[in-house]
Amino acid sequence: MATGVAPLGIISIGIVPMGVVAIGVVPMGVISLGAVSMGLVSAAVVNMGVLTAGVTTMGVWWAGLEGHGLVRLNPPATPPVSLPVDPARTPAQHHHQNMP
Repeated sequence: MATGVAPLGIISIGIVPMGVVAIGVVPMGVISLGAVSMGLVSAAVVNMGVLTAGVTTMGVWWAGLEGHGLVRLNPPATPPVSLPVDPARTPAQHHHQNMP
């Protein structure tokens, strides 16, 4: 499944049974988003430079920014598998506000 829009740019969306979702939008730059059932989420934004960010359930987070320079962040240590990092489910610290 792919959709292309010329006036605003290029928009492409692909979904496969394995759980891979890819979305690309090119208005003033390039925006691509991918999510797999394994918990891998990667996003790339290209406007005045190159911006890539990824986070996995394994706790691996990396980001690269290329515009006036190149910035990369990579955690040296890998968190235990018993503590998965899910960007969609972050532990809320305001749960005490719901208590009477």
